[in-house]
Amino acid sequence: QEFPWLRGLEESWPEISDELKILMHYEDSCDLGGGQLAQPWNPVGGGHRASGQHDGSVLDRGRWQEVVLFGPGGNPELAPKTSAILRHLAPDALDLCEEGAGEVIFSLLDPHTHIAAHCASSNVRLTAHLGLLVPAVAAGFCEIRVGPASRRWEVGKVLVFDDSFEHEVFNLTDEPRAVLLIRFWHPDISTKFQRGAALAACRRDRETSLRLRQFPPLGARDESLYNCISGVKPCPACGTTGAGWELTFDLEESSYGPSVIGTCTCGAELRGS
Repeated sequence: QEFPWLRGLEESWPEISDELKILMHYEDSCDLGGGQLAQPWNPVGGGHRASGQHDGSVLDRGRWQEVVLFGPGGNPELAPKTSAILRHLAPDALDLCEEGAGEVIFSLLDPHTHIAAHCASSNVRLTAHLGLLVPAVAAGFCEIRVGPASRRWEVGKVLVFDDSFEHEVFNLTDEPRAVLLIRFWHPDISTKFQRGAALAACRRDRETSLRLRQFPPLGARDESLYNCISGVKPCPACGTTGAGWELTFDLEESSYGPSVIGTCTCGAELRGS
């Protein structure tokens, strides 16, 4: 009831399902061999889009693939009827996609696939799953767990959850599971100002995460250096926040082991303890 546009989405599921079936059988016209799906299906976390490259790291076993309609790497012409429905029903969700913070995808899980527990870094958005291809209860265990609650998908029905909570996905049946996944703005973030501030915070967090992936873990003794590298605090010399830092190591023996030395782009050095 809080999201009336989802009712229209559920009413449109036959048209959306028809386009999924076309994409599912796209390989019929291609001799790929080995049961592989043809393009436009890509593995989640692949290089086909500019974001989400680390999403595939939570795949524990099986195969998880997607067709991106909106968002980085998206092509709405792959499912024109579905795309038209979304433009009419969910312009806010597409706005989130245009800002680079959301996506609309067909998400496909192969039989015997498990996506390990994980969570998003922000709750500026919610996630909707429209069930399109769902194994019957008798087929076996096929559910999503969000926090302590578990749910099964239903064909033609929408399931909404906050992916900043820990969630985990199972399809332990012999059949595939497919949903239309839509990210949309959290209802508490409704004004232009709120959304702008939320997006700016998300970008800062993402940039910090990317910077930290380039450096080894630092101990508690190196908190000041860590804060500068991560962008929490500015360089004490030039005052720039989030500047590029280069790490080197002083291997001279001490009671604490090697020292870490961070060099800012301005040339200033900050030594860890």
